[in-house]
Amino acid sequence: MTPILTLYLFLGFSGAHVSITDAKYPEKQAKPILTVIVRDVVGIDPTIRNIARAQAVRILDAAGIDLRWIDADSSEDPHLPPVTKSYVTVVITGQPPSGWTSRDAMGFAPARTGPYLRAYVFSGLINAFLQNFTIQDKSAFGIVLGHAIAHEVGHLLIPGDAHGNGIMRPHWGYREWQEALEGVLLFAPSQAQVLQNALQSN
Repeated sequence: MTPILTLYLFLGFSGAHVSITDAKYPEKQAKPILTVIVRDVVGIDPTIRNIARAQAVRILDAAGIDLRWIDADSSEDPHLPPVTKSYVTVVITGQPPSGWTSRDAMGFAPARTGPYLRAYVFSGLINAFLQNFTIQDKSAFGIVLGHAIAHEVGHLLIPGDAHGNGIMRPHWGYREWQEALEGVLLFAPSQAQVLQNALQSN
């Protein structure tokens, strides 16, 4: 047998071995999908809303979740795609009703059980948060809005008291603003696992 023929046979068997070995590994599991209806009742600038959406998508992606964000106005018909099995709603409004939440909280999730999970994010409290650091630009508002929405989604899907580390810290200050700006204010690994389990059980 010639050296060239021997080489071809060796490469042929090697290629066959690789394909057989590769077949042993299952395909990568798809991320669980979370559909969020975002009802804007205060008329946020579309540029700001797009920044918020990009932030929320990135944060949930880091937690192993595929976020499907659907913009809606104050009507009750969000025009959901027919394949949507379940969804949560986040309402962007101006100020919280009296007694709903503390002055330093930017959102509230009153409907955490049942078929229609709903949370609120308050644009007035986001503005107040940013004014603490004399920050006044659209991109900053969009960044905080996206993080606040992700935080409230955590409350909707994590049972019990969802507060903890990372984006689920109960009180935000300059440290959280800096982490949000750097893109490192995220769900902790244990929180991400709970979120994934909650969506996979739906």
